[in-house]
Amino acid sequence: MNVESFLVGKGTLDAFMPLLDEGARELAEREDCLIAGACVDKQAAGAAILLLDEDINGSGQILYFFVADKFRRMGVGTELLNRCLRILRQFAVSTMDCVVMGGTSEGSGEGDLEQFFTAWGMEKDPDEGVAGSFTLDDVAEAGKLGENDIAACMPLGKIKPGILDKGRDGLIYNGDWQQADQELSFAYVSDQRLRAVFLVREHAGSLFVEWMEVEKGGNPKWLLSLMERSLSVAGKRYPGDTAVSFTAWNESAIKLIDYLLRPRLNTTKISRYSISDEAFRLKEV
Repeated sequence: MNVESFLVGKGTLDAFMPLLDEGARELAEREDCLIAGACVDKQAAGAAILLLDEDINGSGQILYFFVADKFRRMGVGTELLNRCLRILRQFAVSTMDCVVMGGTSEGSGEGDLEQFFTAWGMEKDPDEGVAGSFTLDDVAEAGKLGENDIAACMPLGKIKPGILDKGRDGLIYNGDWQQADQELSFAYVSDQRLRAVFLVREHAGSLFVEWMEVEKGGNPKWLLSLMERSLSVAGKRYPGDTAVSFTAWNESAIKLIDYLLRPRLNTTKISRYSISDEAFRLKEV
């Protein structure tokens, strides 16, 4: 039995597509994501999606990790994870998280992944998030989200750099606001401070909510207003069936998504695994 792994290019992508679920296929289209693949005797056996966050302290994430049932416990997972580490090292990544998306459907394999990452010395983050997608039409059907405070809800491109710099201490990371769409991303600003943020990114005709958060003790309606403003602008630029994908880790973001599309939203639980409370430090592997 010959197990090998490599960075998947366009010429070999079709062989690995059956191993990717719908969410992973959307991730695979992003410019900042890479695909690692593993084969057993030339058969596609496993696949992983890697996200490069080079602007955020040289960090990377494994957003998707899957080994086909018939190839499990053959060393494919170990070979695939080692390949992920080697790929990330090539991009000068110094820290890594493994984000496990799944666990809501039978046979998702989340339990196997938990055992696998634990065997590598990784710990599960106590905070769990949700991931999913909706369309701009879904938002329109949901009705008005919140009150529009026009003076305070500002597109990212019109906010003074000094205010954004201060916001990085709590609500927003440097790489997030620099890579976000400056017209679709909004922040609630009052007293020269960021109070809430809703960051959106576009790629290949789809929209991705990169981050959404309200300051501790802040008014949840601020976040509702930001989402309303952002998706209203998006509705003028894109067709109604445009997909909007998201991950929500913080409590305010999870509540916002639930409030928005509770009757029609199909979310997936996600968990993060890491060494210590920080990221997976490659030099320690």
